[in-house]
Amino acid sequence: MNVSNFLWRRGLTSVLASRSSGSLACTWRCLSSPAADMSCSSPAIQDRPGEKNPFSAFAAGGVFLGAALACSNGSSQLFVHADADAPVTSHSPDSQSGIVLYQYTVCPFCCKTKAVLDYYKVPYRTVEVNPLTKKEIKWSDYKKVPVLVMDGKQYNDSTYITEEIKARFGSVEPSKKTGWLGGVMGGSAPQKEEATEEEMKWRKWVDEWLVRVITTNIYRTWGESVGSFDYITKNSMGWGPVERTAARYVGAVGMYFIAGKMKKKYSIEGDDRAHLYKALDDWVAAVGGRSFMGGDKPELSDLYVFGVLKAIEGTETFKDAMANTRIQDWFVRMADAVGESSRVES
Repeated sequence: MNVSNFLWRRGLTSVLASRSSGSLACTWRCLSSPAADMSCSSPAIQDRPGEKNPFSAFAAGGVFLGAALACSNGSSQLFVHADADAPVTSHSPDSQSGIVLYQYTVCPFCCKTKAVLDYYKVPYRTVEVNPLTKKEIKWSDYKKVPVLVMDGKQYNDSTYITEEIKARFGSVEPSKKTGWLGGVMGGSAPQKEEATEEEMKWRKWVDEWLVRVITTNIYRTWGESVGSFDYITKNSMGWGPVERTAARYVGAVGMYFIAGKMKKKYSIEGDDRAHLYKALDDWVAAVGGRSFMGGDKPELSDLYVFGVLKAIEGTETFKDAMANTRIQDWFVRMADAVGESSRVES
């Protein structure tokens, strides 16, 4: 690399890093979070103070980088939720426009949320958030994704959102969910069921372990890191050519080194793929002879695993996982159960 190239890259990295603390913090920072859940953005999740996010710089490093940055500032408390009932401000352009999900397309926590919406056949519209400017959620005091606007209220944190969706739509017939402009369909007040101990265990496992080992895998080598960011930028809407190039290379460099530090921090020793394969085979073993962890039909832990895997579907990590573990049959069953996306066009 010549000197001018080096200086240009250092300058670009500095600019991106200076912007990262409030922007790209979502997608696979989510994956690295110690109590990782639930939202992607830069400042750590508001309801989980304490631990500094390992993915905090290189904002233009892409949605995965940003995501990874966003969710990692958590404490060990997993299922504590943000102020999900905070009303949408009057500046929200979508407060009366049905169900709207503010997202990064390939953010694992956004994908986890979409898996639940799709499974329960809830029509929703998506708004892609620019990870650098976040102009699409300037109306909100909460600067992470996913954010769901429903019934004129704002719901934050993917775990809370998915619990709310299940409570509200889990027992509603699909034919009653087809409205759009009229807001939430079904009409009944949310009836939240207590999750079983097994379900809570595996939901926690998704957020605290699976996302971490996936993160170290998709960035385990320089080539795979570039490939992962190539996938991210191709699937992220609203990026210009300069942003795509910056995300692909600056993000790949940043995450390659961050993934190495993550391994040390979380004692992920040895072969990255071996950890991933074991994690997925452990999941399949726990499902056992059932079709899903929930038995004859998926429960939230099934949908969480499925959503996180969908986020990396176009990567080498995903292909290797399908070929070298027993996860594929379960994944196919889940794809059939979830069905087509219930997302609607604006």
